[in-house]
Amino acid sequence: MDIEVLDRFFAALTVAGGVAGIGLVVWALVDLRGLGRSVGPLLLPLATLVATGATVGSLIYSEVFERIPCALCWYQRIFMYSAAVIGILALIRRRDRGVLPYMGTLATVGAAISVVHILDQNTRWFESPVCRADVPCSAKYVDVLGFVSIPVMALGSFILIAAACFIAHRLTGDET
Repeated sequence: MDIEVLDRFFAALTVAGGVAGIGLVVWALVDLRGLGRSVGPLLLPLATLVATGATVGSLIYSEVFERIPCALCWYQRIFMYSAAVIGILALIRRRDRGVLPYMGTLATVGAAISVVHILDQNTRWFESPVCRADVPCSAKYVDVLGFVSIPVMALGSFILIAAACFIAHRLTGDET
């Protein structure tokens, strides 16, 4: 498999996922009931699919193509991998919707870390204190379309996961 093809494939998924996440939020603000009737039951499987796909993608990058993750990548992985495992277990338990706020919270914290990582990669005024010289957080293994890097890929995934989980939770009427 060609790494450049993989980069472009994941970049396309990133843009689509980010747009879909924002679209879900706008749809929920305009017509929550209509969204619930249309795609409500699919939101937990969607969030789980995205988290699992991002997990597999990160493992392909590091284990197959030997792109060593920096410290911020590892922190993002902690939240993405956890969301994937929780989502898979929820689906095995016949769509246990009680996990939605937890997956959404994991995705929100992961998104915040992604933003920090994006700032570290793209600005000179911000440098993360957790990164090491041998694996700098500012290094870009992927740069597609001039803005899609690995932390941007993670952010797109986290946005879609958080949107799907929080909207699905709201649709359940369980505000606990």
